[in-house]
Amino acid sequence: MILRMKNRDWVEFLDTLGHDPHLVLTAPPAEATQAGTAALPAVPFVFVGEDLASGPSADLLGKMIAAMGLGARQSRILDLSEVPQLREYSPQWVITLGERATSAVFEAPTSVEQHRGRLHHLAVGKVMPTYHPSELLRNPEKKKPCWDDLQLIMQDAGLKR
Repeated sequence: MILRMKNRDWVEFLDTLGHDPHLVLTAPPAEATQAGTAALPAVPFVFVGEDLASGPSADLLGKMIAAMGLGARQSRILDLSEVPQLREYSPQWVITLGERATSAVFEAPTSVEQHRGRLHHLAVGKVMPTYHPSELLRNPEKKKPCWDDLQLIMQDAGLKR
């Protein structure tokens, strides 16, 4: 299960070999919080979607992230309401999960089908639209195209799996 904290706290999703994932709360340094200048940590991979805090979709997303070989220090999961903070994470790769997330990051109404399967170079980083985990649970035939999308990101990032 993946949990989310608001007000500049964040949850790190840690996956360790041979163990269940652990959740660790971290926060900005006290002096930054007191000064009101708390910066979010830069991470190379940001996943953007809705309704990913718990349940089967969150579980599947956790498996997708683990299959990519990513750990807590390499990735973040943002809700649609957090898209304005996306640039603060300085991501190199942004994975949009579903149509609403894709439209939010592209800042225009659009569809996953129109943009998936290739990286798009936007101001926020390299963006890969793909299917939301809930879509994959409803339509298992879309798991292969989604995995293909994730493998394109992995190849671009030099990750081996």
